[in-house]
Amino acid sequence: MCCNNVLVDGETGNILGHTPQIFCKNMLEVDYDPDAYDEHVNKFLNEVLVEKGDIGQRLRFEEFLGYTIFCKENIFKKMLLCIGTNSYNGKSTLFAMVKSLFNSNNYSSVHINEINEKNIHVIPSLVDKIANFDDEAPTNLDDSAVSYLKTIISNKNEITVNPKYKNPFQTFITAKL
Repeated sequence: MCCNNVLVDGETGNILGHTPQIFCKNMLEVDYDPDAYDEHVNKFLNEVLVEKGDIGQRLRFEEFLGYTIFCKENIFKKMLLCIGTNSYNGKSTLFAMVKSLFNSNNYSSVHINEINEKNIHVIPSLVDKIANFDDEAPTNLDDSAVSYLKTIISNKNEITVNPKYKNPFQTFITAKL
């Protein structure tokens, strides 16, 4: 993980200084502080992610966020959908907070239902991104969309990327969805 002040090895936790020997495509616009804590953030996460004293949702969200930040590839082949029971559940605020960590160059905001084989011109938006955020993901997808999302998430096959006015190319999508 590349931060403003240091590099953090996601496997060992070792802290390294910035060096020309390690190239990072994506940098988080934050200073790394292993002791950072904010009471307001903690309270907000509890309000949005903890239901009836069960912290499971919050732990899964924090785990997925860590996985998103530290893993270059989609090694666990997972996707996170946050579905609220109403429109005032804090999801958009939660995503805005997370997006502020990433810097707009490091994430895309392609709607999940637009990611399909028929809509190949949105796929370039996912290339070299840490994550893709869709604040209003649908609760149901058609079978072709599900199949294509599985292809991206599984990272078994390269995806054809067809940017407008450029030559198509093959790549693995590493953005966590």
